[in-house]
Amino acid sequence: MKHRPLHRPSARSRARWALLPCILAALGATALAATSPPYEKEHGPVTPHGITINWVGAPTETFFAELGVPVVSLRLVNLDRVAYVVRARSREDAGSLQTRRVNAPVSITLPAGGRKDLAVHFAAGTSALFTHSGMVMVEIEACPAPGGACIGGASYPLFFHPVGRRFLVYGEKVLCQRFRCGALAGQTAPERGTWRVMGGGPLHATAVSEEPPSDEDRAERVVDGGAQ
Repeated sequence: MKHRPLHRPSARSRARWALLPCILAALGATALAATSPPYEKEHGPVTPHGITINWVGAPTETFFAELGVPVVSLRLVNLDRVAYVVRARSREDAGSLQTRRVNAPVSITLPAGGRKDLAVHFAAGTSALFTHSGMVMVEIEACPAPGGACIGGASYPLFFHPVGRRFLVYGEKVLCQRFRCGALAGQTAPERGTWRVMGGGPLHATAVSEEPPSDEDRAERVVDGGAQ
């Protein structure tokens, strides 16, 4: 994406607001970034490889949908010349640390150069009164079908809350522009620099590796390091 995020965490705000239920860096997730000119000059351009992970329908940051059922689609695109056996597991919450949960994994085969869409269900706490936006994201582990080292990563998160019998699902920019960064019942705007407000405390400090992606990282999520 070309636009900078509306809110970026400051050192002070990171100590006040909770963030994602997992640390993406620990999973080995990286985003595709332009190779520096000196490297290209010496070694030539680098061919993209790995698996891209993107939500279907709109760019993640500005994603917005009103759904009758709590299901969104995640598209996996294989940039490599080998097939992968992919194990995907979603994580979600209903707007608080206490409602976090990990769902049962699903397995698919992603052919060489192919793509597949995963139906991702989110249902944590949908029968409860939402005072804060919920969140859903997906972690994957991909192992080359012929054998070899596995790679892993995670999608960017989407946020949601029910309205009557329907569900509003949205990305990071919409979260803060329209829904007070997740404080659905709040009356005032969150402190500038807040990335996400969660209810049900306690709130934890945010590690640097858990911060929202930079401008260079936003275009697509790439699970890197796979067999080429």
